[in-house]
Amino acid sequence: MVSLINQGGYDLVTASGDASLRLIAGNKVQAINTDLIPSCKNIDPRLQNAVWHTVDSKHYGTPYQQGPNVLMYNTTVFKEAPTSWGVIFEAQDLPDGKPNKGRVLGFEAPIYIAEAALYLMTKKPELGIKDPYELNEIPYKAAIDLLHAQRDLIHRY
Repeated sequence: MVSLINQGGYDLVTASGDASLRLIAGNKVQAINTDLIPSCKNIDPRLQNAVWHTVDSKHYGTPYQQGPNVLMYNTTVFKEAPTSWGVIFEAQDLPDGKPNKGRVLGFEAPIYIAEAALYLMTKKPELGIKDPYELNEIPYKAAIDLLHAQRDLIHRY
């Protein structure tokens, strides 16, 4: 998407958080005046100045939706839903008795680092992760290490 937008010719784009920051850093989008959008005051306060669309106190976008990242699984393998994202991040046998190696699909995007950090928030609370989108050096390295280890499990990105 970023490559397409970099070609120009667009008056308005909807972009994910990681893409938004790349567009802002590349000077491909301009700041907006949120005072001209009356409904901005109705946005959840936790999202109004979010780091993925607000840089140096300038708004380059507004959140318009929030959605879950879901864990999809094969119901013939899992008679009951998995209780942890560990099934995609850690080598293990699945309920059918076969290993998960080569049976996991993953994202190939920077946002996937946050997915790993979100998993580590519960798996390794000693890392002190409070926000999977704001990581200092140690939790960031742990998330990257988890993703590197996960490569052996990945069938396709």
